[in-house]
Amino acid sequence: MSERQSYYSDFLPVFYAFAIGSFGGVVGSQLSSGRFSLTQTISVFITTLPLGSIFVMVCIRLFPVQIDRQGVKSYNFWGVYRHFRWNEITSVKSFNFFNFSYIQIGNIENKQIFIPLFLSRMSIFKQQVRAFVDSEHPIVRFMK
Repeated sequence: MSERQSYYSDFLPVFYAFAIGSFGGVVGSQLSSGRFSLTQTISVFITTLPLGSIFVMVCIRLFPVQIDRQGVKSYNFWGVYRHFRWNEITSVKSFNFFNFSYIQIGNIENKQIFIPLFLSRMSIFKQQVRAFVDSEHPIVRFMK
C-alpha cells in the first residue's frame, strides 16, 4: 500500500476538553463578576455545545496524521504541517498537553511533529507504521 493513509483524532476526548473548557469559562466569568446565574449558565452551555461540536469536527478534519512508505506527515506545536521521511526520524518521546498524550517526533533538522495517541484508528495506525519500518525504528520501539 503506497498511497497515503490519513488518521484522525478521536472525537470524544477533544469534545470533552472543549465542553469542560467552555463550561469552566462561563462559570469562571460569572463568579469573577459576582453574578452567578444557573439559568444563564445552562442556556449558554446548551447553545455552545452544538456549535462546539461543529467546531471540534472541523478541527479534527483539518489536522489528520498521514503516513505512507516514505514517512509521516503531521503538525508541529503551532499547527504547521511537516513531512518526515522515516529515515530522518532521530527521536521519539512522549509529550502531554493539557492531559492529552502525544508522540513527539524529532528529525535530523531538530524539528518536531506530534502524533496524538488518541487517534480513532490507533491500532491500525500502529500496524501500518510497523509495515513501513523495521522493528528497530525509534517509533516502533516507542509504540511497543
